Amino acid sequence: MRADAGLSETEMMSLVHDYIRVDGGYLRGFSCARQAKIVDGVFRFLPVDSGPEEQRPTGTRVKEQLAGAVTRLRGQAVQVDDRGVKNATVERAIRDADLLIREHGKTSGVHRIHTALHGYLRSLCLHHGLAPDDGADATRLLKLLRTLVPALQTGLARKEDVARVQSALATIVDALNPIRNQASMAHPNDGLLAIAEAALVIRCCAISAQLHQPEARVERRERWLVVGRVSARHPSDRSA
Repeated sequence: MRADAGLSETEMMSLVHDYIRVDGGYLRGFSCARQAKIVDGVFRFLPVDSGPEEQRPTGTRVKEQLAGAVTRLRGQAVQVDDRGVKNATVERAIRDADLLIREHGKTSGVHRIHTALHGYLRSLCLHHGLAPDDGADATRLLKLLRTLVPALQTGLARKEDVARVQSALATIVDALNPIRNQASMAHPNDGLLAIAEAALVIRCCAISAQLHQPEARVERRERWLVVGRVSARHPSDRSA
């Protein structure tokens, strides 16, 4: 074979099917986040202007379509920005939620997202030397963090207003507990959250985690949960 002949047919098939593991022409088995990274990588290494000039209009159109798909994929994923505090239960709950939301829609992932938030708050308490009761729920953990961790207390700017926001979020977290127990897949409940409501609950969990671990606080070392965008839709979410 000539050195400049490029990959053989066998080599190309091995790359695509054995290494990348494409199944029937589809990126099956990859998470939404991984699929988005693959498409982004293709954009970087094969820019539109790298092909023949007569093919560039088609390339530009296809790239715009795929860029929208990347946005959708990232919205469906459960993403985590690692900032140091790790917990095996939280990691497992995040992976479970990612799979459930991707395969079955947001309603199916609510209870795992709530578990991730609960475990995350407990990890923060332990990280800061607090000793919560074994049975402490998310509301109690949140109160411990707000009360006993100086870095998570309000600053001087609009202190009263920020405290009101924190109190409102504490009320939301308290309401999430019965929602998880009585309107999610955590138990064989007759009534489940609608798609839009599930999306709202997921976002509330994310906001609660973010407010109690913003980048400018806690020495920039904690874990910041970022959960799927409310606007993103799973194929089963079309009725929302």
